[in-house]
Amino acid sequence: MGKAEKISIIIPAYNEQDAIGSVLEKCLELIRSGEFTNLGLDAEVMVIDDGSDDKTAEIVSGFSEVRLIRHPRNLGYGAALKTGVAKAKGDLVAFLDADGTNPPSFLPSLVDKLATENAHIVIASRMSSNSKMPSVRKMGNKFFATLLSWLTTTRITDAASGQRVFRKDAIPWFRELPDGLHLTPAMSTRALHEGLKIVEVPAPYEQRTGESKLSAVWDGWRFLAIILGTASRYNPLKLLGLGGTILLVLAILLGIEPVLLFVKTGTEPDWMIYRLATIEALLVLGTSMIFLGMYGNTLFSVLYGRPPHRNSMWGSLLLRPGPVKATGWIGLILVLCAVLVNWKPLIGYLQTGIVLGHWLKPVVGMGLVLLGMLLILFSIILRLLLTAVPGGYVSKRPEDDRD
Repeated sequence: MGKAEKISIIIPAYNEQDAIGSVLEKCLELIRSGEFTNLGLDAEVMVIDDGSDDKTAEIVSGFSEVRLIRHPRNLGYGAALKTGVAKAKGDLVAFLDADGTNPPSFLPSLVDKLATENAHIVIASRMSSNSKMPSVRKMGNKFFATLLSWLTTTRITDAASGQRVFRKDAIPWFRELPDGLHLTPAMSTRALHEGLKIVEVPAPYEQRTGESKLSAVWDGWRFLAIILGTASRYNPLKLLGLGGTILLVLAILLGIEPVLLFVKTGTEPDWMIYRLATIEALLVLGTSMIFLGMYGNTLFSVLYGRPPHRNSMWGSLLLRPGPVKATGWIGLILVLCAVLVNWKPLIGYLQTGIVLGHWLKPVVGMGLVLLGMLLILFSIILRLLLTAVPGGYVSKRPEDDRD
């Protein structure tokens, strides 16, 4: 990574007349102190006024050293940040909220960490023990950070922090991020899936000045949707594999009683047909979810040159030519078992048009056939896709080989 020469401090603001003046004074005081100069950087401060209808823009206009860019109407927090990045002159970009929650004086620490850690993004984590973040928001942020850590196998404590510094050229897809408050968790999620290095620094967090614009329910739902949506684009097997595993475990638990009953009596009561039908549906649906995830991961690897197994237990176990081929044979064995179990009822049906004997064999046989054919079909599709992935893997970058 080349040496940076300029940093653009971008402050999105919407009706922040109570706090913006103090934030800008602290930013300019920081620049005049020479801390950025000591890091070899020139600095500029930009405020993106996102259609405010109070005195925000008027206050900003009173600071001659600050660049003011105005949206004619409110487009959203993310849209303001996009405008700022597009207009920024620096090769480094810093985000700073306009509500006074993040001290500008902490920015040089983030810039220094970016250089010393050779990172792409440095985030000021607001989750320290002395953080003044409201309890509900703190719990929500912990949940989203835990979810993202699981999805990417990279530990992160604050996915949605609005104070961060990054190399502008490291994120060419920035314009593709959402326009709302969920831009920052979307940025963190995509960056980790793209293999970018994110470093966090514990940072102070103060109570905001003025009324918060974040809705714990609505924005929390958007945060969750964007994290899961982005993860499913890069690694569908992670989510579908979990869902499929839950269904398979549920099918096994439901199957314990009928198996024990059959071992004890050699038959099943008529009411158990509904239990068996439910078990078969769960087995087929759970297996379908896992294999659809495998298909998605393999297709992604073919299109983008990434290992199809990354960050997924199911991928590590199954997304290799050997196990994929074995899956087809397992499916064939299940179909043959169905035929062996039902050959007498099948012959009787062909001769008389009536299914003779107890309903248990046909029901179990139908389940075996459905599951077996599913395995065979998915095995064929995955084997065709894996022919485009040498050895079952593609890795254009060393970091993509981690699991």
